[in-house]
Amino acid sequence: MTDTFSPVTAQDDVRVEPCKICEEGTAMLEWELRPVEYGRADQSQVRADILLPVWSCETCGMSYLGEEAELLQHDAICEALGRLRPRDIVAIRKAAGLNQPDFAAELEVGVASLKRWESAATIQDKRNDRLIRGFALAASRPLTEPIFRFPVTDSSRTRAARFKLRLECAQPTSRIAVAAWCTRSPSILTRAVSGAAWRS
Repeated sequence: MTDTFSPVTAQDDVRVEPCKICEEGTAMLEWELRPVEYGRADQSQVRADILLPVWSCETCGMSYLGEEAELLQHDAICEALGRLRPRDIVAIRKAAGLNQPDFAAELEVGVASLKRWESAATIQDKRNDRLIRGFALAASRPLTEPIFRFPVTDSSRTRAARFKLRLECAQPTSRIAVAAWCTRSPSILTRAVSGAAWRS
C-alpha cells in the first residue's frame, strides 16, 4: 500500500524549511488531499486521491511540492495501475543478491530501464512488471532437478552427446524461464502465487 499519513499523524507533522521559491521566507508543511492523474489526455487516465505534503510560504504566498510528495504520487499511480513500486523492485533485486547490471541481465532488459524504474523516473509497463514478479516468484521457490522419461544409463549419456535428450521437468529450472513463462500466462502466475500447481 502507498505510505500515506492519517489525518491525526498529518496534523502532528509540523515542519518548516527555508522557502525554495523566494529563498527569503519560511515555508511550513501542510498535508492536503489532492488528486493525482497519470496517462495521456486523449487516452484513459488513472486517477488517485492521496494526502500530499505541501510547503507554503507566507512571505511570497507560493506553495510547492518536494521530493517526498513526488515519491508518494509515484507510489499511488503504481498501486492504481497494479504495478510494483520502485522500492518493491529494489527489494526483489536485493533479496536475490544482485546488483543492477546482473538483475537487468536476468530480466533481459536494459540497465538504464531498470535504473529508471528503481528511481521512480518511469513506471515499468505491464509485461516487464509481470517479468519482475515472475522472477521474484521463481527466486522464492527451490529449483528441482529434471525428471527423465527413462533411466539415465551410460549408453543414454553417449547418445545424448549426439542427440538432444528428451526430458520432462517437474518445474522450470531457471529463474528467467519461469519469469518468461509467467509473463506469457498471467493466470498461471496468479495460481502459482496462491499456492496452486505450477502447471495447469
